[in-house]
Amino acid sequence: MKPIPNSITAPPREQLLRAWPEIFPGIDRIVVLFRMTDGEMAGQELVAQGNGYRLRELLLQGFEDRLTTLLSENQGYGWINPDQLPFEASSYKLGQLEIFSEQNHVVLTLRLKYSDKGDSDLFYLFFREDQSNFGVSRLQGTLDTARKALIGALVFRLARFYYRSAQEVTKYITEFTSVTRELITARPASTAVDNALVSWITQWANAELQQLQSDNPFTITLSPEALQKLSTAGNFETARTALHKAARFAMMLYAGSNLDEVVLDPAFLVFETNTQAAVQPVEQMSVQSKLSRTRQLLDRLEAAANALNERGEDITSYAVGQALDRPVTAPAITDALRKNKRRICALLEQNPAQWPLIRRQFRPLTNLMDKEKQLRQIG
Repeated sequence: MKPIPNSITAPPREQLLRAWPEIFPGIDRIVVLFRMTDGEMAGQELVAQGNGYRLRELLLQGFEDRLTTLLSENQGYGWINPDQLPFEASSYKLGQLEIFSEQNHVVLTLRLKYSDKGDSDLFYLFFREDQSNFGVSRLQGTLDTARKALIGALVFRLARFYYRSAQEVTKYITEFTSVTRELITARPASTAVDNALVSWITQWANAELQQLQSDNPFTITLSPEALQKLSTAGNFETARTALHKAARFAMMLYAGSNLDEVVLDPAFLVFETNTQAAVQPVEQMSVQSKLSRTRQLLDRLEAAANALNERGEDITSYAVGQALDRPVTAPAITDALRKNKRRICALLEQNPAQWPLIRRQFRPLTNLMDKEKQLRQIG
């Protein structure tokens, strides 16, 4: 007797094949048909045997053309009669079924896409006519059309969600394996990087990590060596992707621990080598451009505040907005500060001697700085 697959790394169809008896107690039989990586048609069958189930391979020779058509159809579900099974010659019957045979349609078929391209996986669930597979005592009467429609829709949505969840798990396992391999084989990061670039990367990485771990019980930071490595990413998109993956990996790895802080080493940062990331250096230019515009915004606000101060006027949002070279409303200033708050805080921290007047007397900016300070204390 073959063991039933029980690994989260197994294909979704194998995981779901194992799960069906837990979802529908005592179900008599489950069949899954699929195409293997070499293009060959394959099938597995789970059959009730005593208090357990027996897994066996199906022989599909002679049914390839019929099954190829079924596997190429769109996702969906339906109810059929056991006489309509396309993989059993003795039971497959053509022709018009009588309308009164609907009560015998107790086999639920599910077609589920396991990727954006390729065939579907095709499941056949053999239910009992007395409705006992749904976790209740044996009921009188057969499954009517209305119940079948409701059951079919719910089971199909459950299975589709299962497939999507399994794909996400596979994605995280792939990332986990990649980071683990890097941890084993990593070399020390080079320190030959411009200090000014490392300083900018530090400001950006800390702000990015603060956003990523807003609900995390511990703080994630990068070691100096990791910051050095991040500076060698080549372009902004590669650095951002590596940082996000490192943070997700750390949150998964240290979940449930009592740590207050986790410091990531260089090995946590894995740079993608695909061409798509390598051909987008324009993203880095975009970030630098946004930082430059934010600096210009602070310069303009400081100049307007100085003009008001020299005239002995209060430095209010309305007055500052009217004193700008291009006058704007007070709400417009508040909105601009809100949208650029991360870059503003980074610039203020990086340049403590600049913009002294608005730091002390311009209320929208002082409020923003106070909120940021409170968030850091809470984090």
